[in-house]
Amino acid sequence: MKKLIVITLFSFIYLISSAPPNVSNDLSPLNVFQAYKTYQVKLERKRLMDSAAYHESRNCPTIVNSIGCLGLFQFGKSARKITGYGHVDIKHAIRDQKTGKRYLNIAYWPVKDQYLAMDSLMNFNQTKLAKEIDIYVGSRVCGVEITLSGIIMTAHLAGWHGVKNWFDTFGKDNATDMNGTSILTYMKLFSGYKI
Repeated sequence: MKKLIVITLFSFIYLISSAPPNVSNDLSPLNVFQAYKTYQVKLERKRLMDSAAYHESRNCPTIVNSIGCLGLFQFGKSARKITGYGHVDIKHAIRDQKTGKRYLNIAYWPVKDQYLAMDSLMNFNQTKLAKEIDIYVGSRVCGVEITLSGIIMTAHLAGWHGVKNWFDTFGKDNATDMNGTSILTYMKLFSGYKI
């Protein structure tokens, strides 16, 4: 474990020291620490998105569900519109002749763009739920510790307004998606990330 930490730290220092000329190359201990902390948050955010992709689609970037949610993160129409991908639509799905299932043409919405859309949606939800984040992070609702990552990913499941309503009713309005996954389930599932 120590070896991994040392390798990660040296890799990070190398990345900073080889930064383009317009980026600060100040390797003072404070700047290295702040940059490393930012790097760790980005890694943790990526880990959170990877986990969400697994839970939403089992890491299948081409999947289309029965109500038209698409890709790794099963974006619905409104989420695609919010993130600037409103042009990606169910009409761009390809139907498998043998099974009759629809699949998203990955050339039309590449995996990189799906991750960018998820990052954008996370930022959007964090902004919309700023008041609830300030009030509830660190507390417990329905026996679950409330974290920033839990709130943001739950907003992906139920929408920011669904999460707001859940807090307003102290967890009594525990909405579910079409698969029966509840707000409380996502709040627990994604609570352990330091983003």
